[in-house]
Amino acid sequence: MATSPSALHMQAVALGAAVFLLSCLASAQQPPAPGCLDKCGDINITYPFGVGGAHCFRDKSFQLECKVVNNAHPRLIMPAYNQQLLSLSPDGEALAALDIQHEAYYYNCDASHPTASASSQPNNMTFATLNKSTVYRFPVSTYRFNATTNSYVVPVALDWAIRDVHNCSAAKLNATNYACRSANSNCSDTTDGAGYRCRCFVGYEGNPYLHAGCQDIDECQRTNEYPCFGNCINMPGGFSCSCPPGTRGNPTIKSGCVKTNQGN
Repeated sequence: MATSPSALHMQAVALGAAVFLLSCLASAQQPPAPGCLDKCGDINITYPFGVGGAHCFRDKSFQLECKVVNNAHPRLIMPAYNQQLLSLSPDGEALAALDIQHEAYYYNCDASHPTASASSQPNNMTFATLNKSTVYRFPVSTYRFNATTNSYVVPVALDWAIRDVHNCSAAKLNATNYACRSANSNCSDTTDGAGYRCRCFVGYEGNPYLHAGCQDIDECQRTNEYPCFGNCINMPGGFSCSCPPGTRGNPTIKSGCVKTNQGN
């Protein structure tokens, strides 16, 4: 039997300089049933991630645990990597707290053929590893490692994606396993390897990985984001803004509609 492709591929960036990749195996699951945990502490848990039984998450790649130790604040954990998540979004973004182990050597960023060296220079980057398999790079002066434990907890931005097929075209061939469930969503190929992400259509918001997960935005109720000083009419995926009868001009700015000669 052939090995399943990676379902989840995370790209981590620490202070704009670090990159790491995580890969997991895939299996198809339906969106979560009622009763699955939707919050851990103050962090919202969004499908395809989930806490609970196998019906709560897409596959093992997206399984999470909500842990409370010694009555402390709940911690959202990815058990596959024993990593704590600080935030989570269906937009393909997350924030993790990672314990970095200092390898005590430095990278010469200015060399045309970079090599590791035992000394540090101001413009160099320090190396650190996660479980001796993942490499991070960040400015030496940014973090001070603990002299006793030789480690430091670093906040890392994560980008996740569906990795069980190569791209959107391949994913759409299998409707059962296709992750973009909302009818008001589309699929975009990843640019950092095989896989894809789901996005709500413009004018919609929510979770594209759930049936009916992308809901229409009522722009007329969000005047700060969608200014309209005329007649605003919400429509599926958009809105219209027009000057009142007897006026003309630009209804998207204050006092933008002025009376015409035919106006009252």
